Amino acid sequence: GHAARVVESAVRESPDPITLMPTTHPGHAEELAADAVLQGFTRIIAAGGDGTVHEVANGMLRVMPHEAALSVWPLG
Repeated sequence: GHAARVVESAVRESPDPITLMPTTHPGHAEELAADAVLQGFTRIIAAGGDGTVHEVANGMLRVMPHEAALSVWPLG
């Protein structure tokens, strides 16, 4: 619904490339965030509610140290 339209609009309008990584199950955001850090992503956006943000932050913290920054799009 609305959240998907907000994300799609931001992706289209961004001057920088954005890789979307939708979650499919509980805990998936944590896995994706950890993998993104290991792949060298330096900016990670958690788009969702407090559960998504919590999972993304935990995933990033599993891979320390790193240079990645977390942004939050509160859409949950």
